[in-house]
Formats: sequence, C-alpha cells, structure tokens
Amino acid sequence: HELAAGDSLVIRARPDFLHAHCGRPSTEFHVADPIGFTLEALLESRYITLPACFAALLGVPTDGSAPPENAFLRDRVETRAGELYVRLPDWWPNLTLLIFVAVVAAAMAGVDLVQVCAVAIIAMVVLSLVTVKQAIGHVDWNVYVTGAMAFGIGSAMSNSGVAAWIGQLLLSAGLSGPWLILVLAVLTSLIANVVTDRGSVQVMFPIALAIVRSQGTSMLPYTVAIANAALGGVLTPFGLSTSLIVAGPGRYVARDFAVFGAPLLILYTILSVAITCLVYGLW
Repeated sequence: HELAAGDSLVIRARPDFLHAHCGRPSTEFHVADPIGFTLEALLESRYITLPACFAALLGVPTDGSAPPENAFLRDRVETRAGELYVRLPDWWPNLTLLIFVAVVAAAMAGVDLVQVCAVAIIAMVVLSLVTVKQAIGHVDWNVYVTGAMAFGIGSAMSNSGVAAWIGQLLLSAGLSGPWLILVLAVLTSLIANVVTDRGSVQVMFPIALAIVRSQGTSMLPYTVAIANAALGGVLTPFGLSTSLIVAGPGRYVARDFAVFGAPLLILYTILSVAITCLVYGLW
C-alpha cells in the first residue's frame, strides 16, 4: 500500500523526531494524538512565546494566514492559536552547560551556593531551558520532608530525655573507647541512609552529648566520629545529595546502591573509626 494524503500512521519515535518534523510549519507530518510527549511540551522546550504586540513589529500575521516576508523570520517565527512563537536555535540547550559552569565558578569564589542555584534555576526558566512544571517535578520532596522530620526528632530526643537514656544504655552495655565510637559511627551511618547526613547528625548528636556529660570526657572525638559517619549514606539513593544527582542520569536503582555501597560503607567506617581513635588517643 502506498501512502497517500489523509493516511494515518502510528509512529514510535523520540522527541527529537517531533523537533525535526512537527515543531515548525511542515507538510511532512501532522501530530494527531501524541503519546507521552505533547505538542505543548515541545513548544515550551523549543520555542519562546512572545506577546501579540511583537507580531506587528515583526510583520507576522497573528492569524497564521500568511508566512512572514522575511526569510529569517519565516524559518524562526510562527503563530499557533493566536500566539507568537520564536524557534530557538539548535545550540540553545547547550546554555545549560554554561549555566552549570557559572554555578561552579561562583561556588568556588565563595558565593552562597543556595543563592547561586536559585539564580541559575530562574535563568533556566527564563531562557526556556526548563519549564516551571519540569523544575518542580525534579524536586525530591521526600528528601526535604524526611530531613525536616529528622531535625524535629533530634530536638524531641534531647528535650524528652530519650537521648540521655540511649546514651546511658550504651554505657551500661560496657561500651567505651573505640567500641563506643564504632557503635555511634555505625548508628549514624545507618540513620544517614534514611534521613540524609544532616538529619543523622541532628539525631545522634544529642546521644553523644549525653554520653560525654555522664563520662566527663572531651566531646571532640565523638563529634568528629559522627561528622565522618554522617557521610556514610551510600546504601540508598537519598543518603547523600551526590547520590541523588547521579541516580537519575545513570538510571541507578536502590539495589545498585546497596550492592556497591555495603562494602564501601564497611571499609569507610573501619578506616574513619580507626583514624579517629588514633588521632585522639582512644586506643
């Protein structure tokens, strides 16, 4: 059967197929029912919407009755449903890399990273590199909720006396010196895999403080041990922020982190506890 005008095709294609054949005025294909990628999403990612007043300045009819007279505008500007769209050049998405380099440079210069990231996100939205909906969709709210709850749990443990009770329980078990440091480090690392590194410090610090007060010893080695162990959240994708960064692009699942993170966590815990005990004379 030879294709003729009016025939319908079911085509399984990548989004760049839409960019090449359906994103600008073309007689090749007309998208009747896109699956998984709407034409609106294509327009948001490859076009910039301009107010209708710019149509008169550019000499573009808003009703789409005729193409622009200028050859450059004919390839770059089009109207859909009374809206004026300007097609972005093919190299436009590469601006994301430029923004990333700017964020790294600003962070190395000592600028507040939170403010830099906020400005970078706004710039990406303004430049149509990402939509507001996409930016919100990439936020892992579970991490923020879990971390916030960890701070509340830490305060509750300190104020209710649970931290002091757990600390006394560890001392009653006969733990002291390197063994006590090891238990605190293991607990901190396991908690970090659930409530992130900051949350684990918030939970474990009151326990270590209660132990130090009952023993009358220095807090410094316990603080160092907990701080190092908090970075042992390598068993889950949300234990460390760096794990979250690579989990999406690398398509890693929780099993990958558990398989490769378990031996790494064991080695890291042994080395960090051993070095802490050697430096502060706890052997």
